[in-house]
Amino acid sequence: MFCTSIGFAVVGIEAVMVRVEADVSPGLPSFDMVGYLSSEVKEARERVRVSMKNSGYALPPKKITVNLSPGDLRKEGTSYDLSIALALLGGLGFLPPDLLKDVGILGELSLDGKVLGVPGVLSAVSEAKNIGLRKMLVPGKNLAEASLITGIELIGVESLTEALESLVGCYPSEAAVTPNAAEDILNVDVSISDTKASVLDVDAGISDIEAAISDYEEMSEDKDVLEKTVRYDFADIHGQFLAKRGAEICAAGKHNLLLMGPPGTGKSMLARCIPGILPKLTVSERLELTKIYSVAGILQEGGKLLSERPFRAPHHTISGTALIGGGVIPKPGEISLACHGVLFLDEFTEFQRASIEVLRQPLEEKKVRITRLHGATSFPANVSLVAAMNPCPCGYYPNREKCHCSPDRIRRYLGKISQPILDRIDLCVELSSLSFGEMLETEKTESSADIQKRVEQAVEIQKKRYEGLGFTFNSELPASLLETYCPLDEACKAVLEKAYSGNNFSARGYHRMVRVARTIADLEGCEQIQVRHVKEAYRYHTPDRGYMEVS
Repeated sequence: MFCTSIGFAVVGIEAVMVRVEADVSPGLPSFDMVGYLSSEVKEARERVRVSMKNSGYALPPKKITVNLSPGDLRKEGTSYDLSIALALLGGLGFLPPDLLKDVGILGELSLDGKVLGVPGVLSAVSEAKNIGLRKMLVPGKNLAEASLITGIELIGVESLTEALESLVGCYPSEAAVTPNAAEDILNVDVSISDTKASVLDVDAGISDIEAAISDYEEMSEDKDVLEKTVRYDFADIHGQFLAKRGAEICAAGKHNLLLMGPPGTGKSMLARCIPGILPKLTVSERLELTKIYSVAGILQEGGKLLSERPFRAPHHTISGTALIGGGVIPKPGEISLACHGVLFLDEFTEFQRASIEVLRQPLEEKKVRITRLHGATSFPANVSLVAAMNPCPCGYYPNREKCHCSPDRIRRYLGKISQPILDRIDLCVELSSLSFGEMLETEKTESSADIQKRVEQAVEIQKKRYEGLGFTFNSELPASLLETYCPLDEACKAVLEKAYSGNNFSARGYHRMVRVARTIADLEGCEQIQVRHVKEAYRYHTPDRGYMEVS
């Protein structure tokens, strides 16, 4: 007897429907699986066979063939187990094959028949809704995560028996989540607005969401934990006013920032304060970020929609693959896990040069493209890169009273950062050591909350300006649209011409300076870029040539 079920393959952060075909017919006893399968999918044959036996549905001595279609798509992971088992049960007559029509199925099986959680559920449920499936069976562990997508009936199952009974109507109805009540049974830390939201068009593939998430965040048990974590605030940083200003511009325009200076000047602390002044995540950003963490398999238990902009600070020994993603089964790297937030690379010059160089294309295109023998995968990488470094191996150059590094040694040290990488960094700020009086200063300076208000006002200006263009921030503005959205008067052009000719800027460096000037103007609420904005942008140009011209 022939039966089919529907599973899903995750490619990047998107899901693709997989048709699971099972045929049980007379012949020499065998169990064959085909369909361009990885080793872990091939191993599903034994997991499914033993799981069915221990659940009371032993496979008869017949010729069994399972095909996962399309055949040209590489199948990886363990999420096909449950769909294979249910297709076989349909082929064996334990349930009518029609019951599997328009039902998506995900889940790994243990040998005792339990259904285990799998990554990528959010992407799969989103795709199931988009292609018009009426119902989705997911592991009970992933039910909260799946319920972030409304408009499709969801059933969380804990075992193969429960999955079978839920389809034939014997399993208690409380296991199901109806389309209209998806959010009611969850303690999700979002509130649904009273008005019906318009359909969202999210580039990451999550669309047709029928409820908008309000700015108000309901208190939950997780909130108590968050309150106990360390909060970094700009009010606690003494001095370093230029660096704080650079961080504000970085947050307002989603620019890349390089912090340079001696040890102990507050570079790391300042970087950790930046998430506190970033604008709140939008609905589409939260959905895309949650999708990335779901695919990576690190979404917190409970499946709540992520509400905080990420801050990722990998150690300088990280490999290029771990930084941008990849592997035999491509997974998101640190740059994707930091999407819509901050990727902080402390001790920038201590990273392997090869690891730094792989950032070139992702920083430019805001996405990572990974091509392997079995196909191509892409992950979002829309981040603000914040890097911190010392000016020399000992950290005190150009103070020759403390620094005794030779010019050649300093050149080799700084040469670890290539000019193409520096060209992709919009802002460079030099931090200096604090005086004794500054260090003992007790008066609080401007707080992160105060700075965030200006940042959010600037972001709102950018949203209105670029509405309908597919991007929000000045750093994402294509060079072809600079003249349209960043018009310069003759005085501004004169300043830029002098800077360009005197410092041998690249075209990319020039464009980035104009974008920074646009952000500075937005922070002031100025519609037109002024000379003072251009001059301030030039002050932050990357890098300060004094650092690179070692004597």
